[in-house]
Amino acid sequence: MKILGGIVGWPSNQYADKTAGVSDLEDKADKILMAVRSVLAEKGYQGATISEIAQEAGISRGLLHYYFKSKEDMLCQVIRHSMAGILARTSAILESAQSPAAAAEGLCSALRGILVSDPHFFKLFLEAWVFARKGPDAQSLLKDIHSRFRQAVRRGLEGLAQKTGQPPASTRLDTLATLLTSLVDGIGMQATIEPSLLENDDLWNALDRAIFALLEHAR
Repeated sequence: MKILGGIVGWPSNQYADKTAGVSDLEDKADKILMAVRSVLAEKGYQGATISEIAQEAGISRGLLHYYFKSKEDMLCQVIRHSMAGILARTSAILESAQSPAAAAEGLCSALRGILVSDPHFFKLFLEAWVFARKGPDAQSLLKDIHSRFRQAVRRGLEGLAQKTGQPPASTRLDTLATLLTSLVDGIGMQATIEPSLLENDDLWNALDRAIFALLEHAR
């Protein structure tokens, strides 16, 4: 099986005819993935049904089961799909930052922007946290996502340190990446549960200062 459009298990040619082409398959894959994402985020993992997801995607239950082995697999796939963009954005912010202040401002702005423009992401993330207690796939997913996010942050911090001419010790970078990941998780989850926090400028200014202080301390 080939990974296409973010869905594991999508066959490379079984549903393609001479006129369809790869772009048609990718469009269909995206439509299914977005349907899964929307229903799981709005209804919650426990509340969403396979029938609702299939109806939203415009496909049969049997075809949906062909693409996803379980509802847990659906949750994991949509989070992985969303996380790819967030990792790329985080890396770009840190790579382009010329100072700790610019990096702090960029990370805060990006987090706030994600919460405003894509509230589904942290809703799904919360669902994964809850399900990780009893679902091995969700638990493995969270470990992998946090590991990859920390690695992206670490690489960015290493590059920032080289620009400033004061590279910190490797262990300090690892610790800093973990702390920054925890800040992002915590604020993201709280703002998802209490959306009014998104309008609290004092909170976001304080987060900016906290990240800046961590970056400065690491130098």
